[in-house]
Amino acid sequence: MQRERIQEALFGERSLGTGLFCAPGTVSSHGVVLVFYVPEWRDKGWGTVVIKDGQVITVVEAQKHHLVVEGLLPDRDYHFTIRAEYQPSRQYTITVHTKEEGRILDVTGAPYAADGTGGRMSTEALQRAIWDARPGDTVLIPEGAVVLSGALDLKSGVTLQVDGVLQGSSCPEDYLTEVGNGLVRSRYEGWEMDNYRGLLNAGHIIQEDRSAITCRDVRICGKGTIRGGGDELGTAMRERFADPVRYPQYVSDGIAGRRVRGSFIRLVQCSDVEITGVQVEAPHCWTIQLLYSQDISTHGIRIVSRGVDNGDGWDPDSSSWLLLFDTSFNTGDDCVAIKSGKNPEGDRLGIPAKDIWIFEVRMRGGHGMAVGSEMSGGVENVYLTDCEIWGTDYGLEVKVQKGRGGYIRNVRAEHCLLDQFLVHSVEYNADGEAAPGLSPVEEVSVSDCRFYQA
Repeated sequence: MQRERIQEALFGERSLGTGLFCAPGTVSSHGVVLVFYVPEWRDKGWGTVVIKDGQVITVVEAQKHHLVVEGLLPDRDYHFTIRAEYQPSRQYTITVHTKEEGRILDVTGAPYAADGTGGRMSTEALQRAIWDARPGDTVLIPEGAVVLSGALDLKSGVTLQVDGVLQGSSCPEDYLTEVGNGLVRSRYEGWEMDNYRGLLNAGHIIQEDRSAITCRDVRICGKGTIRGGGDELGTAMRERFADPVRYPQYVSDGIAGRRVRGSFIRLVQCSDVEITGVQVEAPHCWTIQLLYSQDISTHGIRIVSRGVDNGDGWDPDSSSWLLLFDTSFNTGDDCVAIKSGKNPEGDRLGIPAKDIWIFEVRMRGGHGMAVGSEMSGGVENVYLTDCEIWGTDYGLEVKVQKGRGGYIRNVRAEHCLLDQFLVHSVEYNADGEAAPGLSPVEEVSVSDCRFYQA
């Protein structure tokens, strides 16, 4: 029912429609994020009145399309209604049932005793707390603590709350496994290959069934910082695999070892995930990658990756039913890059990136927002509303490469401030067997947008 409501509200007849729904993955024991969009109200400048159990709790301004509701009680039904500020007869209603309350596992306390000064590695303590957590539990890095860690695996049903600092190790060995060459299967620049693990990892690839869900109901939240080792770590990672004869798959743009670095926060074949509140900074490569995943909300965060080679911010990769909102970017590459694989593998797998709504987002550094060029599996149903993309290199960019295959269709931007708008073909990142035909680009539009003049 939730997905049907989103489909009706956002993608019915390939246009933004009307409705009220919960942002995917955001129902917790004490809160929920409500999302709504009624074009008529937005166009007329009417605010949205939000009612909880018959009582008005706030009025949200016309340019805003979400409300974070906190202070709810666990394991209880709540009835929410929205109506226009000046048209009370038209209403939308949903019922939300909050989750049961779990335990708080403070990693700096007993029995885990992670070092809260950041002076020594605490990977083992953090990972043990995650494995000990039961569904509904929260693993907490408390305010004031700095916890140093290598790669961590997240667990279904468990929240990682960072109110202090989760500091990623600057040593490449801390992102390797103890099996084989130490790498794990992922995707980078459109191809599946073995990469380093990220600092935070959820799920894994099942090559026999990439639609299967391997990790679900995960939250990464808090008011603190998740910080990586930055470009220094990324350089050290690729130096280990920089021999182009032994590792030809890791050569990109003539730079050996570039493709091995992987991503900083990696969700693979995941569902019902929320990332909120934290600042994420200094990744070693792409910041957040959503691969073969669905039903994910990223909101209320800040991503800073200036000075990082390939420091993309948010990369939905052959994933669907995604919301990105109330987030700011200052990146070393694309702020947002929507991908679906590269020829010939992307054509063969045919898993599109689709049904993505991006709103109330500020991109003020880096390349801007890209749709493609790795889009051999197809891209469809991408909406931007009430976003700011300025101070970037390219603004909103829809790009293909003549050998890609795949398609791009139904990309819309409304009520945005943009540097520029580009729909074009690029020549770079062209290795791999070409697809038999060109890539159709259809139904791409920009309406009621302003263009920034420096």
